[in-house]
Amino acid sequence: MNKDRNSQKIRELCDIVEANHAGAKFKRMFEDMRKKLRVDEKIQVDLNLKLDNTKLDEKTLNEVVATKFSELGEDADRKEKFRRVFRNSYHNIIISFFNMLINLKKIKQDFAIVFRFFGQDESDIEELVYEYNCFCDCLHPRYCGDYGYNKIKFDVEKDKKDFRVNTKTQEFLSVSYRGENEENEKLVLNSMNHPSIEELESDNKPNIEEFYQKENENKSEEKLNAEITTGYKEAYLNVMGKLTQNCTFCILDDYYHFKKNDFKHGKLLLVDPYDVDTLQIFFDTDLKKFPEKIDVIDIVTKKKIPLENCLNKFVVNVEPYRAIIDINYFNHKIEECVNNRKNELLKMQGKQVVEVAQDENLNIEEEIRKIPGELYLKMTVLPLLHNALTMCELMRPSDPIAFISNFMLINKGTSKSMEDILKDLPKYHETEDMDQELLMAAGEYSGVEHNEEGGEDQGQAHNEDKKNDSQLNKSLSKGNSKQITTPNK
Repeated sequence: MNKDRNSQKIRELCDIVEANHAGAKFKRMFEDMRKKLRVDEKIQVDLNLKLDNTKLDEKTLNEVVATKFSELGEDADRKEKFRRVFRNSYHNIIISFFNMLINLKKIKQDFAIVFRFFGQDESDIEELVYEYNCFCDCLHPRYCGDYGYNKIKFDVEKDKKDFRVNTKTQEFLSVSYRGENEENEKLVLNSMNHPSIEELESDNKPNIEEFYQKENENKSEEKLNAEITTGYKEAYLNVMGKLTQNCTFCILDDYYHFKKNDFKHGKLLLVDPYDVDTLQIFFDTDLKKFPEKIDVIDIVTKKKIPLENCLNKFVVNVEPYRAIIDINYFNHKIEECVNNRKNELLKMQGKQVVEVAQDENLNIEEEIRKIPGELYLKMTVLPLLHNALTMCELMRPSDPIAFISNFMLINKGTSKSMEDILKDLPKYHETEDMDQELLMAAGEYSGVEHNEEGGEDQGQAHNEDKKNDSQLNKSLSKGNSKQITTPNK
C-alpha cells in the first residue's frame, strides 16, 4: 500500500478511537498496535526522525523525506535510506515476521521465502526489499547489535544460503499474469516491471510479449532478460528451481485481474499434495472478506483445491492485530500447519498401505521402501518397542538391553495389547535370580536358545531372524493390514 494512503488511514483511525466516537472502546488495542509497529525511540533519534509518541491527539504523522527511494542511488548513506523507509516512524515489516525467520534458523529448519506483492507501487516494494536485505546483512537498526538489541545475521558464507533479494540482476523477481484458463496463466521471470492498470484498462491494451521484448532491449547488461513462461507446470518448476539457488523470491501478483473479476482469482498458489518433503504456507489477510482471493491449484491434477481444505495447512488467514501484538504469531501458525499436514500425510500413507495389502500382484518389499522412514517405524517397530520399554521399566532387569531384545523377539509379528502380553509372561517374585529366570523363560517362550550370559545361539538366532524378516510381507500379502494402519487411526 502506498505510504501516503497509509498515513491517511492512520489519521482516520486516530479520529475513530477518540472518546466521543463509536470506536473509542478499541482505543487501547489501537495504542498497543501503534506501539508494536513504531520504530524504537532511540532509532528515531539516531535517524533524525520526528518523534511519534503515543498521544492520539497528535494526528499529523510527518513525512520526513519526500524523495523517492529509487532516486537515492546505491551510494546513498544507509541512514539516509532508512530515513526514507521509516519516514512515518513505523516499520515496513512487522517484528513477528523477523522473529519467524530467526526461529526457523534457530531450529535449523530448511526454508525459503516468497514475497507476494499486490497493488503496491514500485517505491513501496523497494523500501520493503531494502529493509529485508538489511536484516539479512545484519544492518537493520533493530538487529545489528546496537540500541540494546541482539545482533542477528544470516551468514551467507557459513550457511551457504543467500536470503537476500538480488535487485541488481533481477534474477529472483517475477510478475504473475492470471488468465481464464491454464493456457493464459503466465509468469514473467527476471522482471518486476508491468503495464499500469490504466494501460491495461485502455483500448490500446499492450501486448505482454511485445512489452517485455521492449524492456529487454532497454535493460542494462548486468540485468537478465525477462522470460515469459506459460502454464502451471512451467511456473511451478521455475519457482521451485529458483528457490534451490536462492532462499528468497519475489512475485508481483495480478491486481488488475483481481479487480476486473469482482475481487476474485487474484493470486495463484501451486502445490503438490503428494510432496512429503515440502510444505508451502501462504500467509495472507482478508480471506474472509475475499474467500476467492487465492486460487490453490493441485499441480498434479491441475484442479483447484477448495480453500476450506487448505486453511491452516497450505494457507493461513492472517489476523493483523494478533500478528502485530504477538511476536510468535507466525511461529505458532507454522507449527499448526506442520501438524495438520503431518496428520494428512499419515492418513494418505495409511490408505496407500491398505491398497497395497489388497493387491497380491504388487512387489510388497518395493512398496514398503516407498513409505517414509518415520512413518515406517511408527507402523512397525514403535508400538512393540513402546511395550518393551514399559515392561523393562516395570521389571527393572539387570541387563535391560538383553531384556528388550528378547521381549521383542518373543512378541515379534504379534498384535497383542499390553494387557495380553502381561498375561502371557510368568509372574515373578523379586529374587536375585529373577532377571536370569525371566530371560530363560523368554527364550523358552520364543524357541530361541540362550547361553549362560543370556546371549542367543548365533545359528538359531539367524534362522529366527530369517523366519521373521518376511513376516511383515506375509501379513501384507494376506491382506492383514491392521498392524500397519492402526497408528494412522
